[in-house]
Amino acid sequence: MASDVLPLPSAPQAQEQLEKLVEQNRQLQQQVDGLQDSLKKWSDWYANQTAKSNSPPQNEIPQQPAVTQITPVQPQPLPQALVTQQVVVNPAHTEVPATHGHTHTVERGETAMAICRKYGIKLSEFEVANPGVSPARLRVGEVLNVP
Repeated sequence: MASDVLPLPSAPQAQEQLEKLVEQNRQLQQQVDGLQDSLKKWSDWYANQTAKSNSPPQNEIPQQPAVTQITPVQPQPLPQALVTQQVVVNPAHTEVPATHGHTHTVERGETAMAICRKYGIKLSEFEVANPGVSPARLRVGEVLNVP
C-alpha cells in the first residue's frame, strides 16, 4: 500500500514553487492589463480616424498610441509531484490563419470539409478563396486556393 503513494515535495519546496507561480501569474496579469490598455488606445484611435474620415480632410498627422514593450515570462517547470494534468494541443485545430498563396490539388475521395480541416480553415473562408467552385462538386485534379 505504501508503494502506491506518490512522494510529495517537502513543504518548503512546495511553498517556493507556489511563490514562483504567484509571481509568474502577477507578471502575466500585468502583461494582459498592458495589452488591454493598448487595445483600448488603438480602438479609440481607430474610432477617431473613422470619425475623421467622415468629415472633410484636415492636414493633420495622426498621433498613434505608444505600444508597451512586452517582456516574455519564462515558465518554470513544475516538480513532477505537482503535475496533475497534461494538455495536448492539436495544431490542426488552432485558430492561426494560414498564410496566403497556398494551393491544393483535389485528390480522389476528398471533400471540401476534409480540405478545410487539413488546413485549419473554415468552409466560408474556403468558399471566399475559391469563387465559382462548388464545395459539393469538387473534381479530382482541380487546383484550389487555400487562404
